[in-house]
Amino acid sequence: MDFVNRFEEALNNGYIKAFFQPLTRTISGKVFGAEALARWDDPERGLIPPGEFINSLEEHKLIHKL
Repeated sequence: MDFVNRFEEALNNGYIKAFFQPLTRTISGKVFGAEALARWDDPERGLIPPGEFINSLEEHKLIHKL
């Protein structure tokens, strides 16, 4: 998939979504924050993990738009 050329469309159509993963203290087990993770929910391919598109966005200087 050509992530770079489809990125603007994905942003404009809401295909890029934020998912929040809790950060937990090891000893207490208490949640102390969250990490935001981007997922690309493509209508054709389904949910695309960040490992498949983040590097392309960084290489093409588009990561700031994320």
